[in-house]
Amino acid sequence: MPIQFKCENPGCGHRLRIPDAAAGRRAKCPHCGHVQRVPTPPVAALAEVVRLDPENGRRRHEEYAALPPPPSPVIEVRDVTKVYRVGSEVIRALNGVSLTIRRGEYVALMGPSGSGKSTLMHILGCLDLPTSGQYRLEGEDVSRLPQSALAFIRCRRIGFVFQTFELLPRASVLKNVTLPLLYAQARNRKQRSLEAINRVGLAHRIHHRPNELSGGQRQRVAIARALAQEPSVLLADEPTGNLDSRTGRELLALFGQLNREGQTIVMVTHDPSVARHCRRVIHLVDGVIVFDEPTSGRPED
Repeated sequence: MPIQFKCENPGCGHRLRIPDAAAGRRAKCPHCGHVQRVPTPPVAALAEVVRLDPENGRRRHEEYAALPPPPSPVIEVRDVTKVYRVGSEVIRALNGVSLTIRRGEYVALMGPSGSGKSTLMHILGCLDLPTSGQYRLEGEDVSRLPQSALAFIRCRRIGFVFQTFELLPRASVLKNVTLPLLYAQARNRKQRSLEAINRVGLAHRIHHRPNELSGGQRQRVAIARALAQEPSVLLADEPTGNLDSRTGRELLALFGQLNREGQTIVMVTHDPSVARHCRRVIHLVDGVIVFDEPTSGRPED
């Protein structure tokens, strides 16, 4: 798996992806030219255990490789509630939700209508604030930030993929992907956009408008738009909901490839066949997590 790290230049902060074979060497940031050493991933430490030899009763020292530390958390939610008031009625959309999602995970959020999964997605995406509880994104408490700070986080650290694509109809593929980078005042916008478009297999369509693309291609543009931001987490809300089954499988294969490259992904879905592509499933009912288990991540199982 590639090593991911941020450029040390305070004025850049570009997220680099370098093959793990380059650990310890020096790498040049493609955006600002800053040269820095590629960090070395955690190495399993050697631990020693003393056992008695059953043949002679003597003490025997054995060494074994301890498990490396788990990846750092990207999302930490603790006792989060969300309460809406409609007239005199009080609706508890979330009721004490706690979860941790670590870097590199691929998680499905499932649940029936009214379960709170969309509300939780809005909070994770900094589109809404919890009524109580704490939400930490990469270690930063964002649960009480003002709207201006939340907008800054959405621009730079969270990528969104929506069911309805949300593309500008009169703009080309390249312009649709570049626009969020313009709002974020990011550097090398065109280069980052072209790289993201190439990753989703649409390099030959950069000058086409959405109405000249199929539904699957439009969703790929939406994914490229999210990837160009180099987000800490990619949030996908029913990304295959408007696609036929064949195109949906192709999109899920793309999400799987992105996750294998190190991208953290959280996907809202009501479809068990979609959730089977993920590596962990969290199921909500009435604003409470009732199921949180790993999966094989292989839809054929």
